[in-house]
Amino acid sequence: MTMKREDQEPKRGPEIKPEERERPEDVFFDTKQLNELFSGTRESSQPQLKASPGKPNAAGSQKKKAPPRKKWPLWVRIVYQTLRIVIVPVLSVAALLVGLAIGYVYLGGQPMDEVWHVETWKHVYDLVFSPS
Repeated sequence: MTMKREDQEPKRGPEIKPEERERPEDVFFDTKQLNELFSGTRESSQPQLKASPGKPNAAGSQKKKAPPRKKWPLWVRIVYQTLRIVIVPVLSVAALLVGLAIGYVYLGGQPMDEVWHVETWKHVYDLVFSPS
């Protein structure tokens, strides 16, 4: 005896409500629907039924167009993209400097002003990479 997918119980547990179960039409998307899902242009993650223009769709209502998205001024978009690109390297350098200071002062027991001298780190490099 074979059971249809709709008749099978979900393997997630009894707390799942029937309306939250996966339905076959929720699982298979065409390329256009996948592009819309991942580009963030649609409000809902469930696929919509297609309807002819001027005719109601299967749900009985007209397909409504989404309101136009607000377009930010050019300078705001440039600043936002620049910050997105610059923030990771800046935070990485800041974490490196804080780590050097914590390691040298608290773990090494040395004074804080020596952390920022280049000669200190040349000496550490020579100690680590010198031939034995």
